[in-house]
Amino acid sequence: MSERFGDLSGNPSHSEHSKVPVALLAWMEFRALRGSVSVDRMVCDPVLRNGFLNILWRMEPKMAEQKALWSLMTARKNKVLRRFLAG
Repeated sequence: MSERFGDLSGNPSHSEHSKVPVALLAWMEFRALRGSVSVDRMVCDPVLRNGFLNILWRMEPKMAEQKALWSLMTARKNKVLRRFLAG
């Protein structure tokens, strides 16, 4: 995977958004609209997943669904999402 989660500062207001994977940015916007839905629930629920993908594809139209979902699952597993959301 080309995206490196280790480069994240853990601060969503970090000025260098290029270091933040687009899937994480889309996830933050999705959570702002949907509340504290878990990544696992979003992946398993087709309606929630489509809502996330609509946001993602507005930001990055060519990103594959599988790549975005694996990016989020990897970030969750490595506790990057927790640090990122804590700000």
